[in-house]
Amino acid sequence: MQQLYDEAIPAFNVMGKKSFFLGQVGNGAKTKLVVNMIMGR
Repeated sequence: MQQLYDEAIPAFNVMGKKSFFLGQVGNGAKTKLVVNMIMGR
């Protein structure tokens, strides 16, 4: 998975300011839920 992420970084950089490799599929969704809870949304 890390290799695929590394290959996609140029595209991610065009779409946004920062990107993070979070490991297994689904970890991004979990992180988004946590951030939303912290932000009070």
